[in-house]
Amino acid sequence: TVCEPSRLLRVPFETPMTVSVIIPTYNRAKLLVEAVESVLRQTYRDFEIIVVDDGSTDDTEERIQKYSDRLVYIKQQNAGVNVARNRALSAAKGEYIALLDNDDLWFENKLEIQVKLLDQHQDAGFLFSDFMIRKDTTGEVIHGGLSTWHHYRNKWNDILPFRSRFSGSVRSGAGGSGKLEFDVYRGDIYHASLFEPYVLPSTTLVRRCCIDPDIRLVNHDPSCGDWEFFARLSHRHSALYMDIETTVNRSHEDEVRLTRLPQAVQTRRRLDMIDRVWQADRDFCRQYGHDIEAVKNDLLMKLARQQAMAGDISSARESLGQR
Repeated sequence: TVCEPSRLLRVPFETPMTVSVIIPTYNRAKLLVEAVESVLRQTYRDFEIIVVDDGSTDDTEERIQKYSDRLVYIKQQNAGVNVARNRALSAAKGEYIALLDNDDLWFENKLEIQVKLLDQHQDAGFLFSDFMIRKDTTGEVIHGGLSTWHHYRNKWNDILPFRSRFSGSVRSGAGGSGKLEFDVYRGDIYHASLFEPYVLPSTTLVRRCCIDPDIRLVNHDPSCGDWEFFARLSHRHSALYMDIETTVNRSHEDEVRLTRLPQAVQTRRRLDMIDRVWQADRDFCRQYGHDIEAVKNDLLMKLARQQAMAGDISSARESLGQR
């Protein structure tokens, strides 16, 4: 019942769109407006925008009102980012689904390039790309943002073995065009995702017909729900990685940022995800059980340290016992 929309600013588009852009939001009115503007600046125009407001108490609804003829606005009781994303998935009419976090921004030709790629690679279920990090407090820019998530520099041919080259012209917002070239890797990130995350949701474009009814973003886990979603999706459908930045990931600290959660909570959620996905996969366990054991043991040791540092000695002992 929490997912029922209380208000629509616009009736959803009657005709199918090529791309449905999904933006969940909660108490980030200014950032949301900037995210929406980055979509409206896209050189590719055949899209709908669905904003799901997860019970904001700020002026989100007032600020978004000026875009009432450009998007669908759904307001729900506060239930979490993945409930909001799943609600938008149910309303989407596009052939492709593009996720955009309300504090991220797109480069102007992001959709144009990605639609071309999925049209060319009909066997791929989704694609994702690298991204740029921008620190809002200092203005510092970090390129190759995906590598900052990982302990080692990615060797994409080891993860996604089939490499090709994209070469083509793309439009600019000023009406001009230019040539763009970059490597594209295709394969499966299911095994690799056991160890580390690989997909920033805002960089993705997903073929909607590949989102099977049992694949949804995990409602109760805002920390790892998207990580699990793309791991499961990759296990059934090929993934494409674009070795180019398409998105600005804004590094900032506000009261609703998920990274503000206690470290022990985040570690426990990752352990629960491993049990739901890889531990429950019998075929995977037979082949890679040693990898699952190694990752879980490392995480349980990490969790025990976090619990001990927080003064929760009994929980720390329990985690060590599980290890």
